[in-house]
Parts: sequence; structure tokens; C-alpha cells
Amino acid sequence: MPGTITGTTWEELRTEGARHPGAVSDRLVELVAATTLDDPAVLFCTSGSTGAPKGGTHSHRTLQHSVQTVVGLYPELDSREHDIVG
Repeated sequence: MPGTITGTTWEELRTEGARHPGAVSDRLVELVAATTLDDPAVLFCTSGSTGAPKGGTHSHRTLQHSVQTVVGLYPELDSREHDIVG
């Protein structure tokens, strides 16, 4: 594990990506093309502080729905700079 974790703003991440427009590998393109909305996207785990440790997966579909719900409930989120990628 790294000693420290630093954050990057969304704009910094986009700027860095734009510096490498042709860097998308064929393997990445294949992986994205083979992915469906119902494939697992992320695994969440708990430490078990209130019982046995647990884990659960979310699909791309459930994450997409969650983001769309939050944006629909809080449209002002789109008008502020607060995105951090860590």
C-alpha cells in the first residue's frame, strides 16, 4: 500500500488524458467492448466492526442508476468544482 494517497481533480485527470490521445490500448478497447451493464463494476467490503466482515458487488447498471439518481436529486452538483479522484 502507498504511504500516502493523493487526489487529482477531474480537470487534471482529463488534461493528462488529453495529452495521450492515441494511448488507448487494443486490450482496453476489447475489455470495454466485452463488458455489459450487468457485469460487476466494483466490490464493496466492510471491516466487520458490527459483525462478520461482508462484501457486495455492484454492476455497472446499479452504479449508473445511482449516479443518475444523485444528479437528478441534486442538479446543483453539476455547477460546482468539487470533483476529486483519489
